[in-house]
Amino acid sequence: MPDEVKGELAKAYVVLRPRATPDVEALLAHCRLHLAAYKVPRVVQLVDEVPITPSGKILRRLLKHQDDGAR
Repeated sequence: MPDEVKGELAKAYVVLRPRATPDVEALLAHCRLHLAAYKVPRVVQLVDEVPITPSGKILRRLLKHQDDGAR
């Protein structure tokens, strides 16, 4: 997502498994443990599905249509 100071910040689009409960704080704690600081998402958005190409790649430009505008 765009940022005035750094240019861009990481945002995570998360699809939950069936019957899973969303725990955003646990997800962010896991990311802080296993990722470099600049890669840790600043915002987590729960989505029903992530748009993918027929070859299985994520269509990032279509994620913008699912963006809820949270900062």
